Amino acid sequence: MSRAENHGMSPRCANLTVLPLVLPVVFGSLLLLGAANQASAEGYIGAGIGAGGELSGDISDHFTTTEDSSSSRILVGERFGALAVEGSLFGSQLQGASGFSGEGDYTTISLGVDLKYYIGLVGGLEGYGKIGLNKTWLTGPDATEDWSYSGRGQELGVGLQYSFNLPLTQVGLWVDYTAQQTDLRDSEQAQVLDGSIRMLNLGVSLGF
Repeated sequence: MSRAENHGMSPRCANLTVLPLVLPVVFGSLLLLGAANQASAEGYIGAGIGAGGELSGDISDHFTTTEDSSSSRILVGERFGALAVEGSLFGSQLQGASGFSGEGDYTTISLGVDLKYYIGLVGGLEGYGKIGLNKTWLTGPDATEDWSYSGRGQELGVGLQYSFNLPLTQVGLWVDYTAQQTDLRDSEQAQVLDGSIRMLNLGVSLGF
């Protein structure tokens, strides 16, 4: 597969302007977490899986997802009452769909840090919203090992979680919808793939 020389792709400055808005929210909320000494900290780990992500932006011009595509998420977090700080490893399988990407299998892998806020609904059922930052890598087929993109981005998400206690732990069953925005650049910083990946995952968390 040869790399396209010119596909009319250019960085979208609007995405960059989001960072100054996101960072104060994240750091300000972390300060609130430090001040929330009235709530005991509760750690948890979890994992989830779902269908392949829904794409938009430049990335959707060159990639797609199929019925066989999947997305997944592994997470670890610390909860302080209604607030939680969560780190996650997540990604989605993609399929090349243009002369630029070919027709091989591709994968996005992201490392993210999110701030979550829970709202009690009824019984053990809670809703939550989250905001975060991520670092993402897009890797190509084995036949094109030198073909790789990476970039930073932001994410917003909402979800529902139902929690109940077992003798040794607390279990949380959740459904999570995350919209991930990112600018992916190749290793030579010459080409840009900007856009969003929206993923719906079902998962379980265990407290410790």
